[in-house]
Amino acid sequence: ALLTPPQATALSLGSVGRRPTVDSDGELAVQIACEVGLTVDHRVADGADAARAFATMQEILDDPFLLLG
Repeated sequence: ALLTPPQATALSLGSVGRRPTVDSDGELAVQIACEVGLTVDHRVADGADAARAFATMQEILDDPFLLLG
């Protein structure tokens, strides 16, 4: 995503779809996935901030009940 001032960040989401993957047993499997991108103005934040935001988002996606409190 492109930033337009005064934006400092922009989150972009791709379409959700089935993608081939290899599971823990080494077998071919199908996984539902979505590509996510984050554009950050480095004058406001740095890559570590973006990495922490993605880590938190992954935790919530892995366990949505975290949103309940």
